[in-house]
Amino acid sequence: YFVSISFLVKNYLDCYQVYNKKYIANNRTSFICSKKQKLCLEKSKEKQKQCLGVTCIKPARINSKYCSDECGLAFNRLRMISILPNRILEREQVPCVADQIDNDKLTKIRDLRRSAIEQLRILDIKEKFVLAMINGAKRKPVTGMSDEIREEDNSKVYCITCGSEVLAQTAIRHMELCFRKFESQSVVIGATKTNSATCRIFCEFYDSSKKTYCKRLRYVCPDHYRPAKAEENEVCGCPITKMGETIYSGKIIKFCQQFKKYCNLHFSWETLCIAEIDFDRLREFNKIITYDKEEAILLKQLTNRSAVLGLLLHSTLVHYD
Repeated sequence: YFVSISFLVKNYLDCYQVYNKKYIANNRTSFICSKKQKLCLEKSKEKQKQCLGVTCIKPARINSKYCSDECGLAFNRLRMISILPNRILEREQVPCVADQIDNDKLTKIRDLRRSAIEQLRILDIKEKFVLAMINGAKRKPVTGMSDEIREEDNSKVYCITCGSEVLAQTAIRHMELCFRKFESQSVVIGATKTNSATCRIFCEFYDSSKKTYCKRLRYVCPDHYRPAKAEENEVCGCPITKMGETIYSGKIIKFCQQFKKYCNLHFSWETLCIAEIDFDRLREFNKIITYDKEEAILLKQLTNRSAVLGLLLHSTLVHYD
């Protein structure tokens, strides 16, 4: 008994299913046994369907609506010839509200993109102005002496980064150094170099061991940017403006003429000014990338509505009062 059961199972596993055109046309499935070469027929459970061809009377193939590829292509060609011209004429005569809305959005996005590009040009002018102002401020004479007796300020504040209590006189210096220390614990890298010859805002330090580029801003990168050490008689040169005014308004009252190494109030002001411009430039670049993506989506929607598939699947019905 067990021998006969194992023999039947073995013969069943040795058989494999193949599709024969002769039996597929009759809506049957054929099995060929590799050992006995015996043809076994099994009736399909699906109901027999007729081909959708206009003049075709043959049965459709399994899992298909047509009896052959040629019949399906001929039927769909006839469908396009009969439907597509009317849909094209209908689209030209009846305005599409969705296209009007998308065109308005596209115009608005392109205007915003042009304004972002204009803002980048303004930031380039600001950077040149700041660099020229830094070079001019360095030529100012020093009015403070290195051995000048200063009044000690014992008031203390809390660092916003580490939370420790520091003297108010050295708070800005401590916060800047503390920020660089905590920022160095994170990693911002990329596989490709993105800086161009005209605009360089990222650090782009290449790590040969990991084959990556540093993607921090160039002037605030704590790992690869080191501010120049102040010389012995170097002046601070930080511009001082009125309350509510900026250095770009042209209303600079005076420049700080203390020794740079003793000036804790304007610690690393040159780096922060240029880093602020780079940050604004990065923000505008991100806006341009976002506008480009939105423009591509809108253009794709406009193209799909005018494409063959969109015209065949959609129709506009005009209701007259």
